[in-house]
Amino acid sequence: MINQVKILIIGPIADFGGREVEAKILANSFVKFYMVNFLSTIHMTEKSYALLNHKNFTWSNVSRKIYQEHLLIRLSSKLTKFLNGRVDAPITFMGNKVTHQLYDFNKLYLQTIQSAISENDVIVFCGDFQSKWLKEIVDYSFTHKKKFLFRTTGTIYAITDELKSIFKNDYRILIHSKLNGLATDKIWTNNKTIIDQTTLNEGQLLKIPLDYGKNITYGYLGRFGKEKGILELLQITDSLRIPIIFAGDGPFKSEVIEFCSKRTERAFIGKLKSEEITTFFSKIDVLIIPSLEEAGPLVGIEAMAAGKIIISTKVGATQERLEDTDNQFWFDINDPQSLLDTIKFVESLSQDELVRVKRQVRERYLAKYSNTEVASQYISIVKELLN
Repeated sequence: MINQVKILIIGPIADFGGREVEAKILANSFVKFYMVNFLSTIHMTEKSYALLNHKNFTWSNVSRKIYQEHLLIRLSSKLTKFLNGRVDAPITFMGNKVTHQLYDFNKLYLQTIQSAISENDVIVFCGDFQSKWLKEIVDYSFTHKKKFLFRTTGTIYAITDELKSIFKNDYRILIHSKLNGLATDKIWTNNKTIIDQTTLNEGQLLKIPLDYGKNITYGYLGRFGKEKGILELLQITDSLRIPIIFAGDGPFKSEVIEFCSKRTERAFIGKLKSEEITTFFSKIDVLIIPSLEEAGPLVGIEAMAAGKIIISTKVGATQERLEDTDNQFWFDINDPQSLLDTIKFVESLSQDELVRVKRQVRERYLAKYSNTEVASQYISIVKELLN
């Protein structure tokens, strides 16, 4: 039975990325019990991964609402498109010279956000502490006595004095792990809760067998960026003749492709769609996470559901996730030998030992991070706020 309580999930949510996955997990957790309205403060299309196809779910973004509600803006946008001979959607030309002379867009944005908040009972902000409109959303929610949740995304570095003052005691801040919440420890205590990630590919990942082939296959899945430690990973493993698969995209894509071209046991399979993630995990036995910083990462949760061994730096929520398992394969990205030693140790394990660790990792996922478990935690928080 659907509760009449309306939940607004709001924040800088685009079409695809970690925050979009987080937002979808939120919506998926709430939609069976509440009406869920979704409003992005940045550009987002109907192709966004964050969106659900459910009768209790609606979505829009601030620009889209402004465009739909102002006839003059629509006419001016269509005329600008025509005069420029462009094929882009008319909404793309919303901020043209005419509309900027007639409207204060910052004011329109704020009014649209405030209107959405007024129409809902619980406000869930999905973003980071640097997100635009966060202060305005928090202030308006407090003034109008709305229940407020802040689902943090990304690494938490520091909290400004301004933000320290606007978060009230009855607001709840949701973080991924103790490590990622260190910057908030001296500021908020009673209103902070750890709720980690889950994977929406759970059903498929749990079906992957726990056994492995003749050789252990390693894998990397994620962004090819500096903060991910990808260049260090390439450099450290360059001398090894181990099967390793790289999936992803980013600034150092060409370096990854060049690395893979040197040996036949290396493979680059590009950026994956959501439905292709299970195929990736079915091909590997060990996931390597060489990141310098993380909030999660989500790929670690996916690996746990898939029953994969994880070799990782001590970042984000990874250590907490793997507590009470024998998957304690850590390395220091600034100490190349530590990764080589860890890989050598994993290679020395028997098939029975590898399968045992894989089983422990999957069981840990089912006990702590399954869709059902994470959704239950979110629902409990909302019920607590409403009561």
